Amino acid sequence: MDRDRVWEGPIHGSLGVLADDGQLAQCHICGAYFGNLGGHVSQVHGIAPADYKAFFELNATTGLLGPALKEIRQQQADARKSSPAYARFMAAGARARAAVPEEQRSTRGRRLRLQQRLDPKVQAARRASLERANEVLRERKAAGLHTPAGWGTRDPREVSARGHQRLAELRRDPEWRAGFSRKVSEARGGRLKVTCVVCGTSFTEPQSHKGRKSCSPECFRQLRRGLIEARRDAAAPNRAERQQQGVELGLRRRQIGLSIEQVARAAGLSAAHVSRIERGLNVPSGEAMEKIAAAIVGPPAGATTVAPSLVGGQGVT
Repeated sequence: MDRDRVWEGPIHGSLGVLADDGQLAQCHICGAYFGNLGGHVSQVHGIAPADYKAFFELNATTGLLGPALKEIRQQQADARKSSPAYARFMAAGARARAAVPEEQRSTRGRRLRLQQRLDPKVQAARRASLERANEVLRERKAAGLHTPAGWGTRDPREVSARGHQRLAELRRDPEWRAGFSRKVSEARGGRLKVTCVVCGTSFTEPQSHKGRKSCSPECFRQLRRGLIEARRDAAAPNRAERQQQGVELGLRRRQIGLSIEQVARAAGLSAAHVSRIERGLNVPSGEAMEKIAAAIVGPPAGATTVAPSLVGGQGVT
């Protein structure tokens, strides 16, 4: 689930808290109480239990069960702890955790869910960690090892001059310039080697034309002609049929007594395009046919009806 998604509907209870009445757990979505809340949210609300916990800031390890059912499940789990299957299960879990790299196991930089942040043990651990950091800072200050952030007591002009001098030295280093150029290129998306889909030539993708598939204007024109021909071939089976439908719409328009400009305005098309469709010179797309047909409504049994948008908001029969 995308961690940026949030629950946009009403919420019953409080975020980060799985409320209960002593027997059943309360649903944050509908407010009702259930013993097996996980089954309820998946079957009734169509939300996976993991997504439900993320939506309402519950820990991933929090069971979506009422207190009564949770106690029964705990008793069943305790009875299985002495079985060989449980020992094998715990050993497999230990091997899986050991296979995870250390950087992935670390919680540094991860966002804690609200239920975990409200846990008194977590809050106490955070206060202890902050106190240890402050103690180390006091010791460094007392030993004269701490350097304040910012300019401190130094002259800003002197610091700026030293910085410019160092930058000038780096710019004279070819290795540094190559590395700096590579970092800038990566930050802007990089310059990729692309193979032309027309001639197969490998070329560097321009920064201003990302997604380019052809290496030269000639290949681009050839690719464009190929795409046009492909679209024409795809429309070939019903090309004649759509041309005839356009001619028939023109006959219907003239029978009603409407002008091309009126139909074009109601359909959101140009009058020239509608005229060429009626004369069979243009093959109309399905969308254009729907718009023109919506402007000229055909009769169910011999009567002729004009769309309300054409004649003063009133249909004419």
